[in-house]
Amino acid sequence: MGDLEQRVDECIKRVKERKQPTFPTAEKVKIGYTFKDWLYNGLIDNAGTINTRHYHARYGRKNHRPTCLIDAANGYLLNNEYDDGLLCLRDAMDMLGGKRVKFSLAMRFGRWVDDRGLAIGRFFNRSKLENYVLMAGLYAPDQPETSWYWSTLAKEIATEFDDPHKKEIYLFDALLATAQKRSDSQETWKETLAELRQEPVWERLGESRSLVRILKNNKFFAKTLVFKERYSLTAILREVEACKTLGEIVNEIDVPQLLHVTDVLEDNRYAHIMRYMDGETLYEKLKQEDKSAVPKVISALAKIHARFPIHQLSKISLEKRLNAKLYSTDFGIPQELAKIVEENYAPVIRGVTEDAVWVWNKDAHPENWIIGKKLKKKSDERIGVVDCEGTELVPATFDLANLLEYGDFFTQGEKKQYISQYEQEMEKEGKKLNHETIMCSYYNAVVHRMISLADAWSSPHREGMRPYRKQVLGRAVAAIDELAKEEISYHKQYQQQYSRLRGALVQIQDLIPT
Repeated sequence: MGDLEQRVDECIKRVKERKQPTFPTAEKVKIGYTFKDWLYNGLIDNAGTINTRHYHARYGRKNHRPTCLIDAANGYLLNNEYDDGLLCLRDAMDMLGGKRVKFSLAMRFGRWVDDRGLAIGRFFNRSKLENYVLMAGLYAPDQPETSWYWSTLAKEIATEFDDPHKKEIYLFDALLATAQKRSDSQETWKETLAELRQEPVWERLGESRSLVRILKNNKFFAKTLVFKERYSLTAILREVEACKTLGEIVNEIDVPQLLHVTDVLEDNRYAHIMRYMDGETLYEKLKQEDKSAVPKVISALAKIHARFPIHQLSKISLEKRLNAKLYSTDFGIPQELAKIVEENYAPVIRGVTEDAVWVWNKDAHPENWIIGKKLKKKSDERIGVVDCEGTELVPATFDLANLLEYGDFFTQGEKKQYISQYEQEMEKEGKKLNHETIMCSYYNAVVHRMISLADAWSSPHREGMRPYRKQVLGRAVAAIDELAKEEISYHKQYQQQYSRLRGALVQIQDLIPT
């Protein structure tokens, strides 16, 4: 027996000595090929030099056909295209949702043929990883115990021979453990993260307060995992719970799927590992002058505000929050101007809080919405939410200001149209806003939120947004002007305070470099 065969046999022995994890008893679902599947796949397979695996994958995703994705995965892996093959297997497992498959007779026969072919492949090259990964993929839908054996063996062999695709194999096994709800899921993720953190190529996503990044080593990593890192484990667990709650109470939205939360510090941070949500942010859409998703986002926001449980949350202290913003070292505005703003701020606070409907703070700015087409029709465009860090109650108009004033994307008429839609959606949910005062509340909310954004974007970690500080303060000034034109009675009552506040904001705006 050669050295290679002996090393592979040692890997097999180690796997057989391991205690097999347990699997939940799962509902069985029968799947097979439809006539449309056979017809489409037959035409593609006979199309000559065309990349059939690419078209199988695209067809499977568009039509929600896990069988086609498994076929595509086989094609990719046999051609050493690990990224695309593992992505197909991942998506097929997602579609099955943890259910065990009952294959049709024809598909069982097809799998038996594939099984025999892979056995021949292992006979001639026992260290070739795709032979083991494919076996794990073949049996994952209906025999998770067998699938565990092959994916674990693939990890052992990848480690034994220090295969260049070792990290991908570890990640595949971790995703498989999550999809199958294996009892060793947490331990598998710890092993996987230890591998992934060796020579990582990181890319930061956005400029949020928390560090959010992806691994750019390859497409499989980049399109699968998002790492959100914070200094507080409690804050991470609170956000995980908020995402879980949203997923349960608002069916119309997608929330990040939790994969793992680290319980030890890395670089003084804990990590919340989530599944990557495919699509564009609403912010990216709006920069392209595409506003088509906004009505769905407004509807989703109203449902979130109306349904999210608030009985254990306390109201935000606007006075304390304003003080922290005005005197922050990052913002760095002269103290005499900060004092003028503070001394003339009472009408803003009253305008926002009087008759307010208090809601969970979603922080609904356009970078926190993911727009992605997951299903067949354009009308099935899905809305995803990210960054669910809110811990306090805010007046409902705060999130409307976050959403509609983040950039110069909307006309005054469009803003009023969306606010009216939000009001109607909230009423459908049993939450009635005061129609007579909602615009007064909105304009005052804009003043407060724009001051907050100007401070947040002064952070050294928000370099990409620093050039927009002048604009957001301009929107605060414009909101006071709109208040004077439309809410005449309220503005007149506090005319001197608004005048002094406006003057101070203009001076702060002038101090900010272009």
